[in-house]
Amino acid sequence: NNNNVNVNVNVGLQEMVISVICSIVISSRNYFLEYLENVMKCLIECMKFVDDDYFVLRSRATNCVAVIINYIDLDNDTYAEIMKLARVGLDLEFTELREATYELFCSLANALQEKFECYLPVAIPWLIASCHSNDGVYSLCSNMDNISSLTSSLQEITKDPNEQNYSHISSFAVRTAFLDEKTTACRVIGLIAMNTRKTFIPVQGNAVKALLSLGLYFDENVRQNVLISLCKILENSIRSRDSKFWTTTPKQTCDLDTQTHTKSYINTPLKLTDEENIIVTQLFALCLQHLAEDESKKVVSQSALTLAQLFEMVGPVAQSFTKQTIQKIVTLLQNKSICQRGVNEESDIIPIFDEDDTLLLESLSSLICSISRAFGPTSVSLLQPTFETLLKQLEISTNHEIERVASLYSLSEIVHYAHGAAQQLFQPLLPHVMRGISDTNIIFRKTCVFLLGTILSYISQQFQEKYFQNALQLIDEVLLNEKNRSVIDIGCSSLARIIISNPKLLSPHLTHIVSVLLQHLPLVEEKINNNIIFRSFIIVYQQQANSMVENLHELLVVIAKVFSDYVTDSQSITILTNLVNSITDDHLFQFQSAIFLLTEEEREIITKIKGIEEKIS
Repeated sequence: NNNNVNVNVNVGLQEMVISVICSIVISSRNYFLEYLENVMKCLIECMKFVDDDYFVLRSRATNCVAVIINYIDLDNDTYAEIMKLARVGLDLEFTELREATYELFCSLANALQEKFECYLPVAIPWLIASCHSNDGVYSLCSNMDNISSLTSSLQEITKDPNEQNYSHISSFAVRTAFLDEKTTACRVIGLIAMNTRKTFIPVQGNAVKALLSLGLYFDENVRQNVLISLCKILENSIRSRDSKFWTTTPKQTCDLDTQTHTKSYINTPLKLTDEENIIVTQLFALCLQHLAEDESKKVVSQSALTLAQLFEMVGPVAQSFTKQTIQKIVTLLQNKSICQRGVNEESDIIPIFDEDDTLLLESLSSLICSISRAFGPTSVSLLQPTFETLLKQLEISTNHEIERVASLYSLSEIVHYAHGAAQQLFQPLLPHVMRGISDTNIIFRKTCVFLLGTILSYISQQFQEKYFQNALQLIDEVLLNEKNRSVIDIGCSSLARIIISNPKLLSPHLTHIVSVLLQHLPLVEEKINNNIIFRSFIIVYQQQANSMVENLHELLVVIAKVFSDYVTDSQSITILTNLVNSITDDHLFQFQSAIFLLTEEEREIITKIKGIEEKIS
């Protein structure tokens, strides 16, 4: 009761209880509906406290409501009441409450999407004020309800990111409630932009200017979230006017096995508006400055990821920034950037390779991948300095395993997206790949097997003939002796890609290759690659039918397993249905003999395949 607070109630206990309710909501989700009404009544009452002693409790209640909105749909009247209380709470001049309210804005925007437009005149000015504030937000313009006051042209944005440079006091970046508020404000602006879509465009100018003013702020968390939000705002701006635009998040881990046919973000050159061009230019300048000068590996990593998103979003539009970006990548790969100067070179102390180093390498790999994907075969000449640096990294025996894996992964990205244009890159790379197949590190070994298949799929027939025998023997040994299932699966898909690329070269070995592949099918760890192998079987059958017929019983056993797996993709089902029907049409006697050797369960699955029962009966 706001007017008659019970002094016997332990406020600390209430705060703890609200935190527990948050955890319960997150874990139970829709099962929480039974208790929602009573809990919301209590939380809303807590959001009405105006006494200083209860500000923390009000903050926790506001945060809990934000969590509930994330997982449970509420009615519009409840949303309106919550927003009214949140608006009042912002005037109480309490940092933790403002931060919780910004999280509430984010949750409401996510729930309401474009319907959040009516609340933008309240949310955006406060968020921008927190970005500009030096010690918390204590005053705002009186006209909070006039959305037109927020619109402005981005032409006013300075082209010099050094206008406000806080980097000289980076050593004083101590975590405080005020910094948490500013960090949250920066992050929430980007999330609101993505959720409110077109309705965010009128306030976009002021939001971008506020974020850019913090681009070089002394706190690393603020700098990180500025980059993330600016990228989201740009993406939202493009998506709002171009329905054909689509995105996926650049990979941040070394997941090599699904990269067989990856689309570019933009199939045709993207035309940017003047405002979008300014955002792109400013964001590139900011990220490149961070790559060269920032002392925080986390910020440098985020800069690399942001650049990766930019290259994939705007494609050829970013070409003017490519040379500078590659120079910065090379410097980082050589461990010569400011953020990597942890220990004096003359010191005997070996720097510890920590999570930040891992994140940095993975981010650089994502950036290299994005450049390769954005420019395709033309990326070979652009990335030549990077390629040479990465090769040198593989030769340094003192490098950490993660450095070796990241270097090899980046090399595989360059080769993969360069296709046949990378002939000059293959010869220096192949010896490293062939040696790496017997490496003790599983991820490095797996990457080498994948890369070997990629190289042999793309190089000219002259090079294929030169290296093929040794490569085939190496992959054969992997499938025979390897204990790690994921490496085995990658070996199978690598063989399949070589078959698809040049089946004639493999002609003398096809029967053996099919036999080896069938021993390991269907794939276990890398199921997504099953359809690549099944496609290669179609090619084998067209090229040399006997190779499939001689292994027909084993093939039918595999097909029975695939069809009994409810998660099998439709593409694999279609490929195998066509293959089985073709074999039945051409080799009915052998097919009937092979069916006879199957178990009753396997036979039932095979005969139910579309078109088969009629033919064998």
